[in-house]
Amino acid sequence: MRADPDYDSARYHYLIAVQKEREGDLVEAFKRYQSAIEIEPTFVDAYVELGGLLIKVEDLDGALTCYTDALKLDPKDLKNFSNKVEVLRSLSNANPARYAEQYRAAIGEFENAKARLPAIDKSASW
Repeated sequence: MRADPDYDSARYHYLIAVQKEREGDLVEAFKRYQSAIEIEPTFVDAYVELGGLLIKVEDLDGALTCYTDALKLDPKDLKNFSNKVEVLRSLSNANPARYAEQYRAAIGEFENAKARLPAIDKSASW
């Protein structure tokens, strides 16, 4: 079987993004995560990893968007709830007037999810 050179794979871009992020090439990693999402808008892992990258560059609003989108796509993964809470904790600390209510709501959603979903593997935390 031969690969179609015109076929653009979201997973290919995702894997390159992960590699580029590990190498410290965050701009290229960002572009590759974005490409993966553009090709396959339901590819949850790309949103989660892009959120992590955005945290590294201190774009917490962008990370919040990524984690919110990941939750919409996969509301059965407790880690997505946890990621959103952690980002909102930081945003709320920096700007309580803007984020405190969202933070409290996210904590409630997380607690509700913890009661019905499998526990988080702590070794996978950012």
